[in-house]
Amino acid sequence: MHVKRAITDLAASYLDTFRVVQISGPRQAGKSTLARTLASDRARTEITFDDDEVQRRAAADPYGFLLSLGTGPILIDEAQRVPEIYLAIKRIVDLDSTRGRFLLTGSSDPLSNRRVRDSLAGRIGIVDLRPFSQGEMSGRDEQFVAQVFGAGEWGSSALDGAPAYLPRIIRGGFPEAVAMPDAARGRWFASYLESAFARDVRDVVSIADLGKLRRVFDLVASHSGQILKSASIARDAGLSANTVRGWIDALAQTRLVDVIPGWSGGRRGRLVSAPKAHVADSGLLVGSLRVGADGLLGAPMLLGSAVETFAVQEVLRQLTRFDAGDAPQPYHYRDRDQREVDLVLEHPDGRIVGIEVKAASTVRAGDAAGLRALREASGTRFHRGIVLYCGMLPFALDEQIDAVPLEALWSA
Repeated sequence: MHVKRAITDLAASYLDTFRVVQISGPRQAGKSTLARTLASDRARTEITFDDDEVQRRAAADPYGFLLSLGTGPILIDEAQRVPEIYLAIKRIVDLDSTRGRFLLTGSSDPLSNRRVRDSLAGRIGIVDLRPFSQGEMSGRDEQFVAQVFGAGEWGSSALDGAPAYLPRIIRGGFPEAVAMPDAARGRWFASYLESAFARDVRDVVSIADLGKLRRVFDLVASHSGQILKSASIARDAGLSANTVRGWIDALAQTRLVDVIPGWSGGRRGRLVSAPKAHVADSGLLVGSLRVGADGLLGAPMLLGSAVETFAVQEVLRQLTRFDAGDAPQPYHYRDRDQREVDLVLEHPDGRIVGIEVKAASTVRAGDAAGLRALREASGTRFHRGIVLYCGMLPFALDEQIDAVPLEALWSA
């Protein structure tokens, strides 16, 4: 299944701008494939640190190892497995300012390491590659984020009701999982988590008992889209709160979980600043919880969580296509009166868009209560509120607030 990635042009432009470019994203999201596509007419040398012998030699003498590869553009796959390589790269690009000198891939964010962040500031461009979006898989140029900050013109949908969306939600966007029959996908996700925990998360934090890490991940998954409560997870997992916070940070660094901060808007006394957590892919969420379509339809809370995670991840995938300074920033909204908005996008120019997600096929005025609260809290900065729902028709709910079919995420 050949799918052109929507960030290809952005990544190529970074290679013409920065001395070092890293494609970051979760394991098996397609980083290596994209890197090889970009490097096909650039890189003279390609290596991977998934090869234990190559990794050992690079760790023993990072600078000497890089010098041995020659002067041409170099592609290094899974660069985070040898953290010392970043400082060696810094030494080289300080002497050779050629743009696109190094193209790296990695399953964790190198800038989460302060030494790397300080040493490569201004020298490295980070491209965030997530699993396939719905638009990528259908060959559509998705414009939902542009529309919510633009004219906001919405069409009707042929999909009616949550069951019509479940095949997409359960499939998710990991390239290998997308191509699999439904019966095999659950086994793939189980194997995927084992590999990600053992190789990627352990590169970030020392964990002896991966079974306990799986327990923490499952607890986060069972509350995907809810306020992150580390103390509650720690109690249920039989771990200390500090340990759980460290592990969740590692899950976020390796892109298995997205931690979304609360929007403050300068009114901290009235708003909840605690973050929300979303599993990084709806298929991974459903697979980790070992449920199928019938299980989701029989558990309204779980269905709502899966639909919300699906929608939020589709928006986050579109945000990766913006140049860093132009991207709206994602938040959630919750006030002391428990009024909530699932996703808040703050544009660099200050405009605010709120997005609420409903698994229902009908929407009422009361479903916009959180958006009305956000409208009041953000004042003149409020640009638009959207209730994404599983019905077929768009319509106005309130001033500056519309109900919009969920399919608009990739058909707008």
